[in-house]
Amino acid sequence: MSFKSGNKSILLFVLMSLFVILTACQNSNSSNEEESKPSEEKSEENEEVKTLEPEVVNVYVRENLKDPFDEVIKNFEENHEDIKLNVQYMKNDEMMEEAVNNDKNAIAFTTEDVVNNLIDENMIEYKDTGVAMMDELVLFTKADSSDIQKAGDIGNETRIAILNPEFYEEGELSKKVFENEEFKDVSTTDNLILGDSIEDVKQDITNENAKVGVLYLSDVEDDENYEVLKRLPRNIVEPYIYKIGIINKEGLENSTKTVYDYLLSNDSLDVFSEYGYII
Repeated sequence: MSFKSGNKSILLFVLMSLFVILTACQNSNSSNEEESKPSEEKSEENEEVKTLEPEVVNVYVRENLKDPFDEVIKNFEENHEDIKLNVQYMKNDEMMEEAVNNDKNAIAFTTEDVVNNLIDENMIEYKDTGVAMMDELVLFTKADSSDIQKAGDIGNETRIAILNPEFYEEGELSKKVFENEEFKDVSTTDNLILGDSIEDVKQDITNENAKVGVLYLSDVEDDENYEVLKRLPRNIVEPYIYKIGIINKEGLENSTKTVYDYLLSNDSLDVFSEYGYII
């Protein structure tokens, strides 16, 4: 074999060895990338699951606000996937008890007197409250009533359905309405029909057991079966005021403040307006 041929053979051998080494390295790198990729993807999936876990905010709501508030919950959670509302509908005395016994932050959405009581108990700071809306007592009748077309048609023979004053503040206020000079011709002794629920009062009007009923505007505004005759003047009976307050038992969380701000926003209050509440 010539010297020249020997050099060629050596060069060929070196080139083939380099090719084998480079191919092996490339396969090794590819294998490492394949092995590491599932681990990275798994890590990213875990981070995503953590991110999607919503914070829970407790909200205490007066029970008569349930229908509009259910809509508010839906609208809020559609736009705030990181926050979930734990809503409890309750009477005012139940709300006071829950606020005292629960050691977590919460939001109270109820009548002004309860929010003021929570302020007196140092569970809500005055700065963390806001007026949401009002509701007014109204006189109403059946939509197709032929006897009663306006408030002036109410006379001493007109039967009037109200909530039982023994169980409802609204009933007590309704009874006082007819002690006012404006309604001096209406007999409160024989003409008042007492209902044990809002539906009882409505049913008395539907069945014509009574010709006129007294309820809050929100109870009848969106019901086409009834027609509002008159909002009762504020010199006769004050409107019902609803307030929102933050019950702060520990460091205030951003999520609680986000919910509070939303409940006082136009997006939220427009829903209540559609149900007859006065914004």
